[in-house]
Amino acid sequence: MSPTFNIDSLRKKGKKPSIVASVIPSRDIEDQVERLSRKMDLFNFIPEIRMDLVKKVPIGYLENYFSTLSQTGINCIFTFRANTIEEAEEPYEEALMYENTIIDVDTSIINAIDMEKSKKRMIISSHFQNFLEFRSRSVELFAIRDCAVKLATSFDQLSFTEALWYMTQIKGERIFSLVPQGSENREMRVVSAIQISDFTYSFFEEPVAPGQYSLDQIHNIMDAIFP
Repeated sequence: MSPTFNIDSLRKKGKKPSIVASVIPSRDIEDQVERLSRKMDLFNFIPEIRMDLVKKVPIGYLENYFSTLSQTGINCIFTFRANTIEEAEEPYEEALMYENTIIDVDTSIINAIDMEKSKKRMIISSHFQNFLEFRSRSVELFAIRDCAVKLATSFDQLSFTEALWYMTQIKGERIFSLVPQGSENREMRVVSAIQISDFTYSFFEEPVAPGQYSLDQIHNIMDAIFP
């Protein structure tokens, strides 16, 4: 575990994107963390702990999960999609207590976050179904300092290529990921990873979104493109 783990760890290494693997938390925390640790012995990736995919998570479970990751030396991204700001406050506050954690926060609940405490430790996420909205909102999100940005899209492939080109014009040094959604846009995940995204998403053991590649698949694809 790096004592300086923050969004800089997501930045592209040369031309090769960082790989994030979505993890659906298990009730057997120690067993799952051991499996993550074994996989990390094979190649580099950052687990994204999708705690929002576990129903009725008690705060004690969160503490145990973060503590086990920390003790094992595993850095992670913590994602918790919530319907209300009140619902999100406690889980994110707990996550930020651990130096090995970056938080992923949807724009709808950004007011639940202490911006100073999360400085360089936050990914701001937003989802778009309309290219015009994507174009105007992405500029607003890029204006927020000291965070990474993840933009998920549900466009057709033509609109996605327009979004890809547009981001090459405004990205600059921003740490950023453009994530096409849907099985029909699966190949575009690879295009985005090669062309524009600093970090790209896969799944550890079970997919959390249509079109995701497994961790092994995306690792093999990136190794073939960037030997």
